[in-house]
Amino acid sequence: MTTTTTQNGIREDLKKIYQVKTVCGSENLALDFIKSELSDFCDEIFSDDIGNVYAIKKGFGENRKKIAVVCPFDEAGFVVTSVKDEKNARLYAIGKPDFSRLCGKGAKIVGKDVSGILLCDKDNPDGSDFYIQTGASPEDDGIAEGDFVSISDEPTFLSGDLAALGTICTKAHGASLLAVAKCAGDFSFDVIFVFASAHLSGSRGEKCASFIADADECICLDMCSEGTSSVGKGPCIAFSDAGGNCSREIIGKLENAAKNIGIGYQLKADNEKDRPSVIAPFVANGTKTALVSVCASKLSKGIGICNLCDLRGAAALVCAYLIFEETEKEEEK
Repeated sequence: MTTTTTQNGIREDLKKIYQVKTVCGSENLALDFIKSELSDFCDEIFSDDIGNVYAIKKGFGENRKKIAVVCPFDEAGFVVTSVKDEKNARLYAIGKPDFSRLCGKGAKIVGKDVSGILLCDKDNPDGSDFYIQTGASPEDDGIAEGDFVSISDEPTFLSGDLAALGTICTKAHGASLLAVAKCAGDFSFDVIFVFASAHLSGSRGEKCASFIADADECICLDMCSEGTSSVGKGPCIAFSDAGGNCSREIIGKLENAAKNIGIGYQLKADNEKDRPSVIAPFVANGTKTALVSVCASKLSKGIGICNLCDLRGAAALVCAYLIFEETEKEEEK
């Protein structure tokens, strides 16, 4: 990976990713974004009917192996359920944001030039207690039932290469995956980059997983809370205490790849209680899977402070793994 990519690419891609509103159900915007970013690097880019975006870099030769690399790319938000109130549009939550921290936050109507603030009248709100106030009536602003509402958020870059990723921090790995897709060379196997709408709903995850059922291996990218791992100590390679298809073989290769190029990394137990949500559908689907996660502090408080070097490290680790796979195949000939 080039110096420009490692130093500046992740930061710039994070800024762009946060501008693409992918509230679960409105992910068609993600397809346009991924096409604009990866058309020069991948052979095929498309989405399915539930919003998962696939960018495929085809290998050479016949009977090719398939390796999938996946990250969550949707975000929690709201959908407009009623515009009958003269001042406010009523909302219902999509996903599970921390409702206690949303009152007073900025919000935008997806696909329309309309901004407002999220309000609620309860001390302990749930997903049906919010409305958006824009300063005009919903009718005057052109707000309609079924419109999607995104929570206004953007990364805040701090000293020491730290970044506060906010309530939609799970999308941050999209920057890592973009870096891998742009830097990966030509391989004898197919690489499927999946920007997934998998982590907010199990059924959506299962459908996404079914598409790559024939993939030989899958690496999932996600965030994890500070605890058994630390911010700034490198990406976490998860091993499973819960069975499933979390592959020790892939984990061993990831470790070797990290050592070969000098990337710092951490090992993190992956158990049923602490399992990042995006991995579950792929483990359940039968594909050999490994998890590469990045640690963020204050994740449960909707702040999500991570070190950008860990995101860069995750991208470099996946690239090194792909190169390791190609080298290993060449040595077998």
